[in-house]
Amino acid sequence: MEAIVLQVEARHGRVAETVRSNGDSLRVGRAYDNDLILTDPHVAPYQLHFRREGQQWFFAVREQVNPVFLNKQRVTESSCPVNPGDEITVGRTKLHVFPVDHAVEPTRKLMVSNLRALENHGTFLPVLALIGVSLVDLAINFFYSSTNLKWLEQVYVVLFSALICVVWAGLWAIAGRILRQQHHFGLQLIIVSGFSLLMTALAMISNYIAFYSFNAAVEEFFSWAIYAIALLVLFRLNFMIATNVQRPLLASFIATSLLLGVIYGVYYPWDDEEFEYEPVYSEILLPPPLIVTDGQTTQAYFEDVSDAFGKLQQ
Repeated sequence: MEAIVLQVEARHGRVAETVRSNGDSLRVGRAYDNDLILTDPHVAPYQLHFRREGQQWFFAVREQVNPVFLNKQRVTESSCPVNPGDEITVGRTKLHVFPVDHAVEPTRKLMVSNLRALENHGTFLPVLALIGVSLVDLAINFFYSSTNLKWLEQVYVVLFSALICVVWAGLWAIAGRILRQQHHFGLQLIIVSGFSLLMTALAMISNYIAFYSFNAAVEEFFSWAIYAIALLVLFRLNFMIATNVQRPLLASFIATSLLLGVIYGVYYPWDDEEFEYEPVYSEILLPPPLIVTDGQTTQAYFEDVSDAFGKLQQ
């Protein structure tokens, strides 16, 4: 081989560091005048020295503070040959050896390139999106809670939802800063705000299904299904923006399953329900704000109820 490529083993969600030999030698260590600079404190300033003899590459261990392993075998010789596919472990860092003609993966299409253009507006657009979604959420709560005049509680619920959106976007921004040196907080806030609006719309759909099916089991199953799909999409976007995971869809599926499992364990305990001393009203009896089918007047409804009770008394 005329040249070799050393690649530092990439951690999940991070970009791998690679270096190509320039000439007949390549030096690895923590010192800044090396060809490949490592930040592992368990690596010596001048740890490894690679050199080429003809078509064969060798490496020598310059310092013996910590052992060096070649393909999981401790290196005891002063000079060892290396070949494509070899793995060298020094300190807590793994190095992989590749030839310069090693095949690389096909170029991935950047699915969120158009979304990143939204960040050109600074913090104005993300904050505007969050405020707009909060106002829509408050308006929908107004229609669904027309019998509940505790508006201050509704405002608190909307503010709490907005806080959750900010915290969620902040956590993913921190992950992006750590894993990709790019936080994209504004983009994360826009995405989670859109997700909040989507969840509000899906909640309305669930209420429609419950109202017209009169089946709580169907409504609950549909709610979990659509929430799972929505979370899967959200996690997929979060992972694609903040990390470089090889399989973002699989990571999203695992994260969605774990989150839904936690939610189910918190809100649906396995023990029996306790007796309630106050009446509890089901949302199934609450008609949706938009009537999509013909109904009957209130007077006709009470007349039907009176006729039903009359038949029972007979």
